[in-house]
Amino acid sequence: MTTAGSEERMYEMVDCQIHEPLPWHEDSIPPGDVEVRNAVITELALSSMDAVGVTAAVIASVGGHAEWPQHATTSFPRRFAALRSAGAAGLDPLAPDIAEQVERVQATAGVIGLRVSDFGAQAEGASKIVDGSFAALFAAAARLRFPVCIYLANRLDLVPRLVAAHPDLILVIDHVGVQQPMAVNGGRADVPRFKQLPALLRLSRFDNVVVKLSGYCTLSMEPFPFPDLREPLLALVEAYGPQRLIWGTDIQRVQGRFRNPRPDAWNTDHYPGRHTYAEAVAFLRDVEGLSSTDRATIFAGAHRRVFGWPPERAVSAGMNTDAGLSAPCAGERR
Repeated sequence: MTTAGSEERMYEMVDCQIHEPLPWHEDSIPPGDVEVRNAVITELALSSMDAVGVTAAVIASVGGHAEWPQHATTSFPRRFAALRSAGAAGLDPLAPDIAEQVERVQATAGVIGLRVSDFGAQAEGASKIVDGSFAALFAAAARLRFPVCIYLANRLDLVPRLVAAHPDLILVIDHVGVQQPMAVNGGRADVPRFKQLPALLRLSRFDNVVVKLSGYCTLSMEPFPFPDLREPLLALVEAYGPQRLIWGTDIQRVQGRFRNPRPDAWNTDHYPGRHTYAEAVAFLRDVEGLSSTDRATIFAGAHRRVFGWPPERAVSAGMNTDAGLSAPCAGERR
């Protein structure tokens, strides 16, 4: 491994998790102006991505407004893909035709995987794995080799059971398996931040387990450039290899220099790891101990290997004028 030093390589960067850019969220645009809302959200997302050189991004939509991910992935298929929710506000895993539903989702242009996010640290959520509520969904995804992203904060002990039941399932651990700052549903961030790291490292023995570094910089207890995040990252690289680590930011949750305007939904207290989109990019680009190949793999190569997206021609506006800002490739499949 080498240090970043003065290396000026421009990396392809795929953000594995974004949401609807605030403040254009929920009811900030009057009902009925859906077309305007979708266009504005898309331009906000593209502008923020282009400003920091992000090549492409995956929309992890929660709740309603499923029309925006469809708009974005249809209008700019080289820049956006989406995950379809399963569980709360998504596919019903108890539906008798859930296997057929998963097949239809996989065949949907722009959708590259499923996301199960209603577990968190809640006991009733974890019980859905134990009692088999999601078994048919997991089985269908495993058969189709359709990746499933899952948020299991503080319940990583369930992963071996899940892998044993579905050995062919491509399982992607959201948010480094940690309850991060800006926790949802009244939850609190883990203290110490990396108390789950030993459990996460042990899961590297399962070849089909992948880790999303989404929101990783929120875990720092120091200001940018977050020196306390270096050793945990290198431990993850040593255990999983860069090919099973996927970079991402969840930046709309983090909200950088200003407060998230939804105190009803988020814990908005200040925390040391609050950061900007540019700082999330700069941390991985500049952190010492990684080679340029490691960085390229974590930034984009691992995502393409696991999800089969984006296509090789995907570029950011900062890398090439073929970004598609003025000429979306409508109808282009992933």
